Amino acid sequence: MKRLVYIISLICALPVLAQNQQYSLEDCRKMALENNVKMQQQRVAIENAELQKKEAFVNFFPSVSASGIAFRSNEDLIQVDIPKEQITPVLGQLAPTLISMGLGDMLSTMEIPDEYSTLDKGNFAALMASWPIFAGGQILNGNRLAKLGVEVSELQLQQTEREIKLTAEQYYWQVISLEEKLNTIRSMREMLKSFESDVQIALNAGLATRNDLLQIQLQQGQVESGLVTLQSNYNICRMLLSQYMGLGLDTSITLQIDTLSPLKNINASIGSPDDVIMNSQEALSNTLELALLEQNVKAKKLQYQMAIGKRLPTVAIGGCYSYYDMMDADNTVGMVFGMVNVPITDWWGGAYAIKREKNALKTAEMDLQDVQQKLLIGIQSAESNLRDAWQQVIIAQRSIEQADENLRLQRDFYAVGTATTSELLQAQSLNQQSRDKYVDAWTQYQIRRLEYLQATGRYE
Repeated sequence: MKRLVYIISLICALPVLAQNQQYSLEDCRKMALENNVKMQQQRVAIENAELQKKEAFVNFFPSVSASGIAFRSNEDLIQVDIPKEQITPVLGQLAPTLISMGLGDMLSTMEIPDEYSTLDKGNFAALMASWPIFAGGQILNGNRLAKLGVEVSELQLQQTEREIKLTAEQYYWQVISLEEKLNTIRSMREMLKSFESDVQIALNAGLATRNDLLQIQLQQGQVESGLVTLQSNYNICRMLLSQYMGLGLDTSITLQIDTLSPLKNINASIGSPDDVIMNSQEALSNTLELALLEQNVKAKKLQYQMAIGKRLPTVAIGGCYSYYDMMDADNTVGMVFGMVNVPITDWWGGAYAIKREKNALKTAEMDLQDVQQKLLIGIQSAESNLRDAWQQVIIAQRSIEQADENLRLQRDFYAVGTATTSELLQAQSLNQQSRDKYVDAWTQYQIRRLEYLQATGRYE
């Protein structure tokens, strides 16, 4: 009984445990990969490319075919008219010979039919094998093209995997950023509550004015309004991340962040962009986009060669073994053969097809050159954005230090009566803004860093 109660309690607690589970950045990326539809579709595409490769490899082997036919006819298929005026003289010439052979009686009783017919049924079966010796390179190039298709599918899988992990990480940092802003504004709300209580006491003692209290309450209203907006955005971002991870539209997930992170410790090192920045020309060779375009050029070359191969002569050898049963006789026949096929008239329309494939190859080569330049521009732009984001973090760190010092001084001045309530509230507001800007700058730096690694083909 106790065991049953324990099991029921555990089952009831599972939803709560699931809600309290914290997900690290690696958890988010891993779950997004496991549950994303694009990844599943891309794996199917690789499987299809592998099957196509195996299908193309079969063309290296001889092709074997078997055929058979059995027929029955309501009339004989062979029907020959027998002209008597031509047969009678022939029999007259043969009469002496037949009589000498003792067949005279048969000759006298023989009736010459008007026609002769046969073949009203028959059976035929054949087994044939042929092996292409030369096919204009179509078989070889077809296998190369199929192998290239597998390589392209694998590159596309890597590209999809990186895009999914990058998106999941961007969602993660957006949620973290809003969570930190919520913590800041909640701290601000608690400070205002405490400040309101102190001013209320001072007002009752005649040491503060009604206007001081109203200023605090107005500031509280602004903080509450900002808190509502932030909470709404926070829930939406968590919902997006949850859906991307395959958890459904769950807004209760919580995320882990390292306690040594600059979001938790403003004085922590954020790392210089120089730690990841590399030569743009060298980085270009790492990009999957360039690799896919290079594979596209190879594919167009193979298609161009196959278009030429279709118009070249083909040579094949083979053998055939057949059996037939017709006209009360059955027999088997075996033979070998060699065959040459020269597509003469195909060159007329084929010349245009070859020209079309050649133009497609030129277009692919031009696309490759164009995208190379665009990728270089993208890498340099990502580097510039990364350096700018790093500078913004440094500036935001200094702003926090200045805002903290300003708030400390205003509190001291207010305590001795040399600062007004509005000046203190303004100092608190500036302090909150500086922290929000730091959170924005730090998370933006993380995203820019990811984008740079992605642009240089090193995001894993």
